[in-house]
Amino acid sequence: MNMARKKLQLFLSGSRSYIDRIIGSAPLVYFPLNETAGTTANNLGTLDTAANGIYTGVDLADTPAPGGGRAPFFDGTNDYVNIYSTALRDAFDGDEGSKMIWMKVANAGVWTDAKVRAGIRLYADGSNRMHIAKRSQVYETAFYYQTGGAVNLLVHSTSDVNWICYVMTWKVGAGGGVYGYYNGIEFDNLGPIANSFAGSLHASNCCIGSYDVTLSNPWHGWLAHGAVWDRVLTPTEVARLAEV
Repeated sequence: MNMARKKLQLFLSGSRSYIDRIIGSAPLVYFPLNETAGTTANNLGTLDTAANGIYTGVDLADTPAPGGGRAPFFDGTNDYVNIYSTALRDAFDGDEGSKMIWMKVANAGVWTDAKVRAGIRLYADGSNRMHIAKRSQVYETAFYYQTGGAVNLLVHSTSDVNWICYVMTWKVGAGGGVYGYYNGIEFDNLGPIANSFAGSLHASNCCIGSYDVTLSNPWHGWLAHGAVWDRVLTPTEVARLAEV
C-alpha cells in the first residue's frame, strides 16, 4: 500500500487524534491555532515551516478548542493571522481545492451586528478571491468564490453560538463547482465554474480572522483549525473533519 493511501485510510478510520487526522489528509497548510505563546502560527501541513503564519493581536489559548487544546480569541477590532507565504503562493491551486475553518462567535449578538466578519480568506486580486465569512445580513455566512470576475456565492443560515466547522471545496470546469459544508453536511452547491482563477495570492490579503492585514472585516470570537488543500475533499473526508 502506498503511503498516500495509507494516510488517507488512517484519516478516515478515526484511529488518530483530531490534529493527526487533519495532517493525514495532506493539506498544504494547516494552522491548529493552538499556540500558547509567541507570534508564530505553526503550519502542520505539507509546506511545513516555510508556510508558518503570524499572529497579530489575538489572545492565545483563550478557550477549549474542538478536538482538544485551546483556541485564540479575536476581539473584532484588531486581531488576525497572516497566512500568506511564498510557499503557499507557489503551491496554491485556485482552480481546484478545499479550505476549512472552525468558527465560534463571541456571543449571539455577533450574528446581528450588521458587520462582515472574516473566517478565512485567500485573495489574488479584485476579480480572483475566495472566503468564508459572516455576512452583514443577520444569521448568514457567505462562501464566496470569484474567478475572472464571475462570482459564485453560497449562503448558509445559522444562529449557532457553538463551534461550527465550515468547509468549502471548489473545482473549475466540467463536473466541478463550489460546495459548502456545515458541520460535515453539504448545505448547497453551485457549478460548473467556467473561468479559471487568475493571478498569484497577494501578500497582504490572505488571512484568518480578517480580509487583510489592514483589518478589514475582523472576526469577533474564536477560530481554530484553518486549513487549505490543493484538491477537492470528498464528502466522506469532510464529514470526518467535523468529528471531534
